[in-house]
Amino acid sequence: MAIIAPQTHLVKPSAKATGKPSKQPAAKPLSYRIEATEPSLTGFGGAGLLAQFLQRLGLPQSLAALPNLPRTRYPAARFLLGLLYGLVLDRSRRAHVAELGDDAVFPQLTGLAALPSQSAFSRFLAPLRTPTAQALLATNRALVAKVRKLGSPAGGLGLLVGMYPPTPPENVDPLCDAMEEFRTYWWEGRG
Repeated sequence: MAIIAPQTHLVKPSAKATGKPSKQPAAKPLSYRIEATEPSLTGFGGAGLLAQFLQRLGLPQSLAALPNLPRTRYPAARFLLGLLYGLVLDRSRRAHVAELGDDAVFPQLTGLAALPSQSAFSRFLAPLRTPTAQALLATNRALVAKVRKLGSPAGGLGLLVGMYPPTPPENVDPLCDAMEEFRTYWWEGRG
């Protein structure tokens, strides 16, 4: 976003308005023109931090190593990470996940060069079988264990939540409930 230089408009009052001719022009208040000049704006800025966090946890590599994943033009981990980002960013439908790829900045933030289309997601998910689902569940459990360890008093992970558009209002209560549930998770001995 750019703020264009202030513009001062000089206006001479008429002789009728003041009763005498003016030697100095009267100045109108300053006015500013604000316009968006950056094509690289996104509503998914938090995805960059999430991408760094997932990278440190080794999730992309863990997903790529899952057994029996279909071979497609996109790497299998990209499909699974795309679905994960979709869930985190409140884009649970495959069509909405695919739309994340249309955002000019999202692929740069996440390191995903492109996201598959809705039909490509469907073709990828259709042949998945039980062994792959079980391996994905094991990966999820390992990831949750890592996050719990990091979130412990010794781990140093903090949880900060912000609400930004386009977060639907109906998502606020469940998020607040989750924050309430987990704010004392480790102090109560549950972790």
